[in-house]
Amino acid sequence: MKKIVSAVMATAFVATAVIAFAAAKKETCKVDVVEGDKVTMTCTKPELKAGDNVEVQVKVEKPVEGC
Repeated sequence: MKKIVSAVMATAFVATAVIAFAAAKKETCKVDVVEGDKVTMTCTKPELKAGDNVEVQVKVEKPVEGC
């Protein structure tokens, strides 16, 4: 009985992980122009329309401290 419950729980976990992964879409974009609070980007294979709301994560590179 415990093996069946464990198998069902593992299957449910994998199913939710696959759904969450499929729901997250990533676009590869390059920032062209920044003017105040307006940013212009060029994206490869965009699936966006004018006026769509987007969430952007900024990649911050920390300086390497050394000798």
